This record gives sequence, structure tokens and C-alpha cells, in this order.
Amino acid sequence: MTARLLPLAVGLLLSLSAGAEDCVDCTPGSLCATHEASHKAAGEALKAAARDGDAGKRREAILAFGRECAAHSNCRPASYVGTLVFFLDDMNLEVVAAAAKTLGETQDPTKFGVHAGRVVSLLKKQIEGLKPAAAREREDRLKRLEAIVEGLLPAGEHVAPAVAGLLSSADLDVLEIGAVRCRRTRGARMPQVVLEAIERCRTMPASEKRDRVCLDLVVSWEELTKSGIKSPISDARDPAEMDRWITEARAWLRKYIGTWK
Repeated sequence: MTARLLPLAVGLLLSLSAGAEDCVDCTPGSLCATHEASHKAAGEALKAAARDGDAGKRREAILAFGRECAAHSNCRPASYVGTLVFFLDDMNLEVVAAAAKTLGETQDPTKFGVHAGRVVSLLKKQIEGLKPAAAREREDRLKRLEAIVEGLLPAGEHVAPAVAGLLSSADLDVLEIGAVRCRRTRGARMPQVVLEAIERCRTMPASEKRDRVCLDLVVSWEELTKSGIKSPISDARDPAEMDRWITEARAWLRKYIGTWK
């Protein structure tokens, strides 16, 4: 699934500005006069685009707003966070991805983390509740979920609860989306959540995908903890090897989780 979203991600990277920067005249609590005017203009254009039937124009308004916000990264007013969250429910995947990326890269995560997390949680439940016959709808919602989570990841620990929610899923496709991305968050409980996800993954029907997701989770756990435990990379299908790794991981967690940050 990640491979199918790669062209979308590349397009977004090219569309956004080269990078965020501070404005010497803005303060954390207040925009300078110039940026106050430009922020309002871009924000009102963003709101107007929500009523535009042209997906290309909606996407461009989001990216333009993101570029404006990147010009004063030291001041991130929350005036239009609600509008960006609204776009996470857009019918067009590119619009959804642009909104998520703009939220994650240019907005204050303390202002949108909870709201975006609810969107992720709702999508997760919808996917889990779909019947096998709804394959096309399932694929669409999985792509949407992946795009949203990927875009929000720059917010780090503020989106950790949403990513942890994916790891609690018994749906292998949902679990796959969180398996790699969880290593890019720093939620206090993430090592425990990842370990529980590995144990749950092992109980799923045997398949190459299950083994791959399981190993992705093992790699994520090690990147988060730096435990030094020998990985079962050689063969995740070897029950004895996985049992050995889980036993050592549990022991490490009991010893060090209180000091892990």
C-alpha cells in the first residue's frame, strides 16, 4: 500500500515550500501585521475552497495556506485548524493528503491532535466493520487512513495515541499502516503497545504479509527502545525464535520502561 501512495507523497513534497522559517517580527503569541494580513487572506481562501467542487482548487488552497504558515513557523495561530480537519473527510484522496500534511507540518499539534485522532479512530472502526464484499470501499478507506497518518506524523507524540490505536487493531491491513509509522512517534506507552501488537499479530492466520508486518513491528520496537535485543529477522515464522525475542523484550520492558523517554 505504501508503494501505491509514493507518487502522491512525492507530489506533495514538491508542492510545499522548501521549509518552514521563523519571522523576526512575529512572536509565539502574535503574528506581525504583514503575516496577520496574509494569514487571514490565505485562511479565508481555504474556507472558501471547502465549498468549491473542483478538487484541484481545494488542494491548491490547502497547499497555499501551508506555504503561508511556513513563513512564520514561530507563530502558529489555530484560527483555521478546524477547516483543515474538515478537509480530512474530503472525497478526494489528494485533498485529504494535502490537508493532513499541512496540519502535521505547519499547525500547532496541541490544537489539532485530539480532533485528527478522532478522524483516524473513526476511519479505523469503519474499515474494521466493512464486510468482505465491500473490497473497493475498504481499499479507499485504507488509502485515506494511510495518507492521514503519514501527513500527521511530524506532530510526533501528539499523534502517538492515534497511531497506538492502529496497533490495537485485529485487522492486518490497519495494523500494517501503524507498524512502520509508530517508530516515528514518542508516546510514553508506545513500546508496550508495539509489543502487544507483535503478540497479537502472531495469532493471526499465517501469511507472508503477517510475517512482514510482525517484523516491521519488531524493527519499530528496537528503533524506539534501542534495547540491543537480537532481532528474529532471519525467520519470523520460527516460533522458537519469536518466543525468545518476546521473552527478552518483556524482560527489557519490565526493567527499563520507567526510564524510557
